[in-house]
Amino acid sequence: MAGKVLEFELEYRDSGKLSTDILEISFISNWCVKEYNSIMKIFFDVKMNSDMVSEINTKIASIKKTTKNKEEIQELEAEKEECLKLIMVYSEAKIENRRFDLIKIILEDNDIKEEIYHDFNFWDRKVDIKTQLNFLTACAFKDIDIDKKKAPVVKSSTKKG
Repeated sequence: MAGKVLEFELEYRDSGKLSTDILEISFISNWCVKEYNSIMKIFFDVKMNSDMVSEINTKIASIKKTTKNKEEIQELEAEKEECLKLIMVYSEAKIENRRFDLIKIILEDNDIKEEIYHDFNFWDRKVDIKTQLNFLTACAFKDIDIDKKKAPVVKSSTKKG
């Protein structure tokens, strides 16, 4: 069974003006889906740690206003440092390069040859991160039916004996 064809409307800024192009995606390899999942795990981990840093900062501010418990503040500062270290590890992993490499492979696999789409600076400077993530998500899930009404019914039988 052939996969679905995704017609993704790519929005980008060109000299400050909003432009759009349609990228036609008919093939996504299993490797691309696995790489997408790996990249998204990193994004979620960074987001989770960033949220924890914000919560810790709020707790520290509250403690400083009330009890001024230095031990509790030190513990929270240490916890915050661990979260920041994890964020920096991902930053050093060059996640933007992995994201761009995945985009390039998807473009190559789908015979999209326009030079502009294979340029890191195009994606880095003209396409916002939300659009990039939406593109990768749409590609990763293009052949997956999420609608439960369309999902195949799997029957199981158990033998009693």
